[in-house]
Amino acid sequence: MVAISQARRAERRFAEVRQLSNKFLFEFEGSIHNLAGATKARELVVKTSQEYLDRLAAESGGDPELIHELAAAYLKLGDVQGNFSGANTGNTQGALESYRKSLQLRDSAGDERATDPGVRDAYVSSLSSLASLEDQQGNPPPAVRLATKAAPISAPWVNESAPSRELLTAVAAAFNRLSDIQKHTAKFPEKCSERRQLSRNASTCRDGGSC
Repeated sequence: MVAISQARRAERRFAEVRQLSNKFLFEFEGSIHNLAGATKARELVVKTSQEYLDRLAAESGGDPELIHELAAAYLKLGDVQGNFSGANTGNTQGALESYRKSLQLRDSAGDERATDPGVRDAYVSSLSSLASLEDQQGNPPPAVRLATKAAPISAPWVNESAPSRELLTAVAAAFNRLSDIQKHTAKFPEKCSERRQLSRNASTCRDGGSC
């Protein structure tokens, strides 16, 4: 009985930390995202969230639902740390590490073979976000490798029946990012026109046109 009681208390503490991590990173950061002069508060969000997430990741135990929650949270954490398209703390190295953790978690869950549209969308977004930041930081080899992986994986998904709007947006962005990265490397693709067409197809489907 004592062991059962202790196990239940541990489960409750774990659930509380899990809930607090999500609320702090997504809800609180969202409330200050566009607030001028919120850098210090944003840094606190990053520090506290990272502690929670690392603790949860260490105790995830292979739970698929938790792994996907953690992957989404690490992606969000990376955005707050160093995504140039929005307010961030300027910690690009920290952002790279968070994006990498997000992708590692998704790879461990087998998301490359996922059938769920939401999981597919998140996987492509994770690949593309890391590829973009690697490129911005002057790391062409991993940027090209990640972008090259994202585009072909997602292309067949677009041709399936009724792909989600979110997935189509992610796929179009993945192909555009691949072309952008390869334009300023020594390996500009011979099939660039084909990739541009696939990107246009995804965008057309997303916007309600004929797939």
